[in-house]
Amino acid sequence: MKEAAIYKTENGREVFSAFEDGVLAYWTFPHESLFVPTRFGETHVITAGDKNKPALVMLHGAASNLLSWGAEIPRFMGDYFVIAPDIPGEAGKSAPVRPSWDGPEYVYWLEELLLALQIGRISLMGISLGGWIALQYAAQHGKTIDKLVLMTPGGIVPAKASFIIKSVLYASQKNGLEKMKKLVFGTTDILPVLSDFFDLVQKHYTPRFGSPPLLPDDALRGIESGVLMVSGENDAFFPVKKAAKRLRRIRPDALVYIIPHGQHGITESHESIAEFLRNPVH
Repeated sequence: MKEAAIYKTENGREVFSAFEDGVLAYWTFPHESLFVPTRFGETHVITAGDKNKPALVMLHGAASNLLSWGAEIPRFMGDYFVIAPDIPGEAGKSAPVRPSWDGPEYVYWLEELLLALQIGRISLMGISLGGWIALQYAAQHGKTIDKLVLMTPGGIVPAKASFIIKSVLYASQKNGLEKMKKLVFGTTDILPVLSDFFDLVQKHYTPRFGSPPLLPDDALRGIESGVLMVSGENDAFFPVKKAAKRLRRIRPDALVYIIPHGQHGITESHESIAEFLRNPVH
């Protein structure tokens, strides 16, 4: 498997690895860091909680890494064995190999990861690109999924053309970084560690523009687990109302929560997620 040109600078990978290590050093809850071999190179994973408890896999978004879940893992590790990988080809410590959006490569990756960790049934939570991967996996492995949580997910409706155009333009503008922060989070006043990470992405990382393909109706209909979608009302990337309408049409049993005034960059999970995971699906 060929490495992707995901870094703008020669030391880009080392920069992101060092940044991640620096933040992980401040995580106060017990966790384990390990590397798991897959056909897409080594995948870096953080696990937390009791391995005898039900497994919860958390998949971050594009141009990001598992640090996205730093505030969330402690909320769930009491009830779950939490597994948070750095997705290959993104801005983390996993191999710089980008699985294809076309075809089942991300499903193969997650299959191999869970097999290596000796994990069977899971609940699955993903944000943006991670939500798309979660949908792909759940469509193929419906009988092994207990709950599926989709946070501003790809794969349900196309991304807004306006977001894609703006993100391309901002990448080349002098003040484009601040504009991107506001586009994703609705403000430039975000946590310093998140702002620093955005700065590193702008300097060292080459994002993959566009959005992955939509899941067909039959694939969405065939997901056997309970489904919750959580999105921000003012998501600049996806048209939330259209996503909710399509999901409800295909899966009338799906739960949808739209965060008032929320953005694409959901910085913390909503109570609706904890409640959904806690309660049985009817």
